[in-house]
Amino acid sequence: MRNEGEKTGKWRDCTAYRRYDNKREQTCYQIKGKALKIVITNAHINAPDEWVMHCHPWFNTYSLKVKTVEEAKEKAIKIVEEVACKIMDDLDFFRAT
Repeated sequence: MRNEGEKTGKWRDCTAYRRYDNKREQTCYQIKGKALKIVITNAHINAPDEWVMHCHPWFNTYSLKVKTVEEAKEKAIKIVEEVACKIMDDLDFFRAT
């Protein structure tokens, strides 16, 4: 159950800013649900200037091959949705046997 004040379902900035960084450019966003957290970034140490996503336990530094943050947000949710649908199909299959 969620707390009354808990804010979920919206993309939030999760960029790690340095204390004296004058250029505060957003490079990391996350969205949380009850069981999932999706993170997208274009400042990963192994993939700079490329939008990648993380969603434990399925994706770790998965390349999204898009150019904008909005495209990255949309594609990340779509990819996780596809995996979730496959899992639901498997669960239905398991119950039927």
